[in-house]
Amino acid sequence: MSLLPSRPERQPALRLNPRDLAFVALGQVAGGVGGAIAWWIGVPLPWLIGALAMVATLSMLGLPLGTRRSLRDAGVLVLLTGIGLTFTPQAAETSLRLLPMILLAALATLLIGCIASLLLARLSNIDRTTAFFCSVPGGPAEMSVLGARQGANMPPIAICQLMRIVTLVVVIPPTMVLLDLHGEHVWTFSADPFHLPGFLVTMGLSLALALMLRWMNVTAAFIVGPLAVGIALGASDAHLSSVPAELMMACQVLMGAYLGAQFRRDVLRSMKRFLPAALMNVLLVTLACATLGFLLHLVDDESIATMVLATAPGSVTEMSITAQALGFNVPVVTAFHVIRILILVMLISPAFTAMRAIGLIPACHAGRPASPIPPQPAPQSALQPLPQSLSKDAEK
Repeated sequence: MSLLPSRPERQPALRLNPRDLAFVALGQVAGGVGGAIAWWIGVPLPWLIGALAMVATLSMLGLPLGTRRSLRDAGVLVLLTGIGLTFTPQAAETSLRLLPMILLAALATLLIGCIASLLLARLSNIDRTTAFFCSVPGGPAEMSVLGARQGANMPPIAICQLMRIVTLVVVIPPTMVLLDLHGEHVWTFSADPFHLPGFLVTMGLSLALALMLRWMNVTAAFIVGPLAVGIALGASDAHLSSVPAELMMACQVLMGAYLGAQFRRDVLRSMKRFLPAALMNVLLVTLACATLGFLLHLVDDESIATMVLATAPGSVTEMSITAQALGFNVPVVTAFHVIRILILVMLISPAFTAMRAIGLIPACHAGRPASPIPPQPAPQSALQPLPQSLSKDAEK
């Protein structure tokens, strides 16, 4: 599969009226309050988990909180640039040494997703095409769009992928704290002092590369671009500037609020019979990946916790932040996830074709059995947090 999928049609720009803007602002404020409460009571990764929990709770209670894809992209841009800056030359050497293990882990994760999809299809009675794109780890929007091209039902894919990310964010950090698992590394996202001109140059480079990749329709442009800039600057000892800790916290709030706003009551109600099977699928994939991390630990000096985070089927942003907060090896965790993203982007379509060729996934016919989840119009993001005017920006 190419990194350059066919370009979707351009969608008209979404305009927000003052009422919509107020709901967007309310969502971010609620996320900040949730993060502050979580920090006050000592929750690990408080600004991300607290914001997510607060906004998700209010959204499921029916409060019309808004969010925007552009806000999430801004948060990801800053966070992943900062994470990339932790790649010192020594860290880059370690990542290269582990490259064979990273490639093996990426391929094993794809295999785990393929196997788990067969069980999900049986337990939930959805078609195997939809189950495949539910089970292979990826972004909710990206996997939904890829699945739709193959005739899959988008809403269950989006909710399953979202449940996986949220479950890992909510479960892994507190579990590691309860087990008293802490690393020996102290990461500050850069040992350099903050220097405003250097910071603006760094963020400008990240934004420019991300926008260029998005214009080229590269999958995960706002992940690949900022990481590439951060890693290049960190590995070359450019020393332009650090990323302020306060800004990193604020960006975690943006991400937490964005994830939490996806949990709309009407969406969850329409999938109530699918959710138990989806949760079981998430737990199965997570357990299998954790086992993979443990096995890789046996052949390398990295700690079990670092390897579990490195192989966890979560997002690179959340897992790297968790590694930083708990003192584990951030460059190793990030390298595993970045290379896995690239491998999955290239191989997910051939893997789907192979499963169809050997009969594990039936060919898509017009009369194939429908998923028990009623199809919905396919918006650009598959999950809309409020009115469509408040939903994610059109995928570019």
